[in-house]
Amino acid sequence: CFHDTFPLDEITARRDRTTGFWSGDVWKVALILRKYRPDLKISTVATQPTGLTIVTNLDSSSKILSKHYDDIVQEYMNEDWVDSLELRSAMLSVVVNDWSYISNQCLQNQKN
Repeated sequence: CFHDTFPLDEITARRDRTTGFWSGDVWKVALILRKYRPDLKISTVATQPTGLTIVTNLDSSSKILSKHYDDIVQEYMNEDWVDSLELRSAMLSVVVNDWSYISNQCLQNQKN
């Protein structure tokens, strides 16, 4: 699980902190995993205040992320904020904050 993955707005989602309330750019991890690890099941729960991303179907033998680490950092360091809530929700695989849904849809059929 990763927290702070569904930020409220662009200014609090920046890499460098400029406000009292801040989630940072952790949201980029969902984008990275979707691209480089399509085998993973990724769901970002729209929970307060800034989301929680659940990753299942893990494979500890995968070396894809470590193999492409430098390329990933370069590619995502300056990833632009998406202002559209609908598009951002789709990009981050956002699901409702409902335990019944999460347990049935996000946590079922996991390998590990």
